[in-house]
Amino acid sequence: MADTNTSPKPVDELTYEEALNELEAIIKGLETAATSVDVLSTQVTRGTQLVEFCKSKLAAVSTEVDKTVADLQDP
Repeated sequence: MADTNTSPKPVDELTYEEALNELEAIIKGLETAATSVDVLSTQVTRGTQLVEFCKSKLAAVSTEVDKTVADLQDP
């Protein structure tokens, strides 16, 4: 099981790819290992933070792409 003595990087310091990889690792760990309630709570909380971060990043990129496309379509 992962070392629980190290603190993960703050979510706002992650790249999208790092957040997604960490979220995938949490999900895989939950699917394959018996997890204590205390660890489960921590992992679910972290997973929720990672999901919100990823959603925010995707929304920002979507807005940026929409703006760029609109700018290209303006004569």
